[in-house]
Amino acid sequence: MSSRAAQAARARAGRAKASAKRAAPHWARSVGAGMAAVGAGALAAVPGLVAAAGGAALGGLGRVLRVGPGARLGLAGLMWGPRAGAWVWRRLIKRARRLRDTARGEGVSTDFTEPTDVGSTTAAPVLAGAHGSRGEAMTKSVFAARAEQVRDTYSRYSPPTMLCVAAEYRGLPDGLRSAAAALGELACATAERFPAHPQVGAAVVATYLHTMQAAEAAEAVDVAFRELHREDLARHETPRNGERMWNIGEHRADGALAFRQSHFAASCEDVRTVYARWAPEKMMQVLAEYEGLPEGLESLAHAIHHLATLSGEAYPVHQDVAEAVAGIGNFLKRAVSSAQEILPIARRLHAVDISHHEAPRPGEDMWDV
Repeated sequence: MSSRAAQAARARAGRAKASAKRAAPHWARSVGAGMAAVGAGALAAVPGLVAAAGGAALGGLGRVLRVGPGARLGLAGLMWGPRAGAWVWRRLIKRARRLRDTARGEGVSTDFTEPTDVGSTTAAPVLAGAHGSRGEAMTKSVFAARAEQVRDTYSRYSPPTMLCVAAEYRGLPDGLRSAAAALGELACATAERFPAHPQVGAAVVATYLHTMQAAEAAEAVDVAFRELHREDLARHETPRNGERMWNIGEHRADGALAFRQSHFAASCEDVRTVYARWAPEKMMQVLAEYEGLPEGLESLAHAIHHLATLSGEAYPVHQDVAEAVAGIGNFLKRAVSSAQEILPIARRLHAVDISHHEAPRPGEDMWDV
């Protein structure tokens, strides 16, 4: 019996060692992808700012003479940097994950459900039993629906070890950047493809910027955690001989937990992935999207509040860490407040267009272009 136990222990140690050897290159490639994305975004931001300045200068003249892209070019220019960075990140991180999965020899990349691949969609989710004034189905915001899934799944997630909690702290910035990337896609679409007033696009850009500020604030969480828990982390990252003899509970042999991906980051990536494929056919669908942005951001704030509450009451972490997590919510509140202004602006500037749908005249479709 002791021989079998020894063999099992050696097997577990071998699996842990192999997992560590696979994970180290993956994290190195992930860091490289992040650095490349930041560099690409910075390079693209320079001509984008020039275009934004030119668009702002020519916007008034363009509206008077009805020529040139004007303010739309300026609005789109603000997004060149984020879009370039997001494009580089998606390509490099996809390659890194493919290499990791090939090395692992299996078809899954995490220990929990990956973001759902729903394919291309041309409409937002339909609300059961809801209909407009002419009987057509009313749609729910894609962003709100996906963010609600993040909130619900995250509230049920129970990290088994503190290394998994550490992964959540580390993944907060990436998760919020994924959500911001979705808002960036909407801002670009508003400026370039949708027949919307430039002020509407500017309001979406403002919400995007507030969400990015929340992501920047989230960077401080992992820094504070690693600083305040240096000795705790050292027991896992540079263990002493027989380190497990200091364990309070039983020994956990699953070394793969040390490299677990953030549940929050993976769930938020689903928001970005699905949202990037969304292609509405009607402007009323776009208005529904504007309306759902505050609700979606509140769902993300709820998930982060859940992590802050557990950090302060259930996890063995310093109180400063819990306060740093809670502080992210202040930035998300600003994003929610900014998002609440988008739909009123759109309704005010497009009151006539909207009235053709909500209170159509007889034969209104005869005016269709």
